[in-house]
Amino acid sequence: SELFGIPVRIIEDRVASEASERRKAEAAQREKDDLAAQQGMNAATQSMNEATQSMKHASWVSAGLVFLGTCLLIWTLMLTRQANRAAQAAVNATREIGQKQVRAYVGGSEIDDQSMFLALNINYDNGKYNIAEQEGPRDEINLVVTNFGQTPARNIRHVAVFDVRTEPFPIDDADRIFPTDDSAPPKEISLPAGGEFALSCRAARDIPAAQILGAINPECPEAIYVIGVIEYEDVFEGNWYTKFSLFADFAPLKDGMGENHLAITWRLTKSHNKST
Repeated sequence: SELFGIPVRIIEDRVASEASERRKAEAAQREKDDLAAQQGMNAATQSMNEATQSMKHASWVSAGLVFLGTCLLIWTLMLTRQANRAAQAAVNATREIGQKQVRAYVGGSEIDDQSMFLALNINYDNGKYNIAEQEGPRDEINLVVTNFGQTPARNIRHVAVFDVRTEPFPIDDADRIFPTDDSAPPKEISLPAGGEFALSCRAARDIPAAQILGAINPECPEAIYVIGVIEYEDVFEGNWYTKFSLFADFAPLKDGMGENHLAITWRLTKSHNKST
């Protein structure tokens, strides 16, 4: 038996063989399924990565749009603010123009020549003019003051003086002619639109008759000067003033009867004529 071997073929049972084949097939299928699942997972991962990148780009675009929108909003607010300022400036300009058109404008319109003759005691006798001597201050010259505006003027304070001088009052004197004591306080009145009142110009000193008579002579270097200030308020609570400086220019004039008279022309001096 040791010299001769007998070959033996192992014949598997059919049932066992089929089971073995099924196991192999199932193992192969599992491998295929695992590979498919792995491939699906890789595809899903790649898709998620692509989606993440897309979301990243979208977020950058969104951030840029938000920044642009914010800039546009700020710009719009700035334009709106500028428009509001321009509208407010236009309203203020319109109101200011309207107030200037209708506010009070107070100034002198004319001097009452008759009051001047009375104040200076100018008498006509025998074809000549004489100046009567007078003790104490002379009477006042009346200056007609008119409100040329369309609304009333309030709290009008005024003062004016006249004198015989060789030159106009200095500006420094003009700024100090308001009385400073209680004996002659400045008057305060109101004046409607188009209204008038007589501003009394007082003599700055006791003027000698001979000096007044000389001032009437056109060849005399002296003249009668009037200077004054009018301060007032308008209905819009604005404060204004009018400063005036005048001198009388006398000239002989014959009337229809052939009698001589004096014609007076009031002229502005080169300084102290200003209004606001």
